[in-house]
Order: sequence, then C-alpha cells, then structure tokens
Amino acid sequence: MALFQDVSALVDSAVLCRFLQFALGISTIAEMLRTVTGLDFGDEELMTIGRRIYTLERQFNNRAGFSRGDDTCAAVPQRGIPDRILPPSPGSSRGDAGRILRRSRLGPGRRSAAADAGGAGL
Repeated sequence: MALFQDVSALVDSAVLCRFLQFALGISTIAEMLRTVTGLDFGDEELMTIGRRIYTLERQFNNRAGFSRGDDTCAAVPQRGIPDRILPPSPGSSRGDAGRILRRSRLGPGRRSAAADAGGAGL
C-alpha cells in the first residue's frame, strides 16, 4: 500500500493521468520528466520524492485535525462494503477465482501510526 501511495503522490504532483501509474513504470515516468524539465531524475530519487509528498500530505491532514479514523471512503459507508468473491483474473494462473476478499483485510496495508504522526520519510 505504501508503494502505491508514494507513486500516486508522484503521479499527481507531476500532473499525469492517474491511470498512467498502472501502465508505466517509474523509469518511464523519470524519462518523461527528464524530457519536459531537463532534470535527470533516477528511479530511487522519484520514489523518495513521492514518499516525501505523501508524508507532507499526511502531516497537513493531521494538523488540520484528520486522523487514521478518517481514512475511509466517504462515498461508501463501511457497513456497505461487502465481502466479495474474486472473479478469475485474465491470464492469471494463481487461482484467484473463488477466493474471498474480506472487508476486514482492507486496512492492514496502511502505513504505521508512527509514519502518520509525521516526519517519516522527510
């Protein structure tokens, strides 16, 4: 989850389409930024930038009074997220079909409370 959050922050800050983060790798994003800005960003440097952006966003939200308890999808009440049976993934040989995605498993991938308290990654 943390990797996704870092890449999402980077893609948002670079004003790229959110769907690109699923189609392009960090190296391609680095090449695009290099072409536009003339600055030579490495993959690790971009990931560090994304992590710092995410950390600053969390610090801003914490100072504005938001907490981990607010990390829910406002459009869908938590009681409205049912357990789901996963459909087969196209081209997947892992046997995902029929596995149950439990709502209770959606939270463990979040960053730790210590990271949310601020300062981590800066």
